[in-house]
Amino acid sequence: MTEPSGDPRVAPALRAAARAHRPDRERMRARVTAGMADGAAGVPRRPRAGAPPRWARVAGAAAALALTVGAVTLAVGRAAPDGTGGGTPPAAVTAGPLSVWGEVDPGSHTYWSQSNVTVRADRPLTAFSLELRVRGGDGVRSTGAWRTLPGEDFDLTVSQEGGELVHRWVLRPGAEVPAGEHVFAAQYDHPAGGHEPEHDRYLIRATAADGPLTAEGGFR
Repeated sequence: MTEPSGDPRVAPALRAAARAHRPDRERMRARVTAGMADGAAGVPRRPRAGAPPRWARVAGAAAALALTVGAVTLAVGRAAPDGTGGGTPPAAVTAGPLSVWGEVDPGSHTYWSQSNVTVRADRPLTAFSLELRVRGGDGVRSTGAWRTLPGEDFDLTVSQEGGELVHRWVLRPGAEVPAGEHVFAAQYDHPAGGHEPEHDRYLIRATAADGPLTAEGGFR
């Protein structure tokens, strides 16, 4: 999809509008149904001067409904923040009660990126550690990290190990990772030209009621 030229604020505004738009499909269907019922009733009516035939009005309403739904679906499908399209989420790595997947946040750009690890737990975890490794050596520098779980439940360390920037979250004794979906994110600067996430990895070690488990995967 070609980006509008001129004001750089136009493209983000259009994408935001596309994501927010919710067509009133019920109202459209009601108009189509009303037009068809009008024809089925068999009651002759004098058409207004210059008005199109009834069949044209019904067909036009149906076409408008189809075009509106199709256009909004297309716009939303292309409305990723980086302008590359929504795409499909990466395949999850499954280990016992865990489903885990890694992906680069769509807000990443030429000089800065954010790597997200999403953890879906079917049951509570009494022990948990997550290593998020970004390849790049000294040219990659951490600019922060966050998680959707309480910060006081984790110890976070950031280090350079063997040419990789490592963010490591470890669950503190007595804390618990509850059942549900949780996100861990690492943010970092990198040399101009973007980052190649296929070299990055994550490793999770955890303990559930039925024993220890491990999940390891990459990013897309």
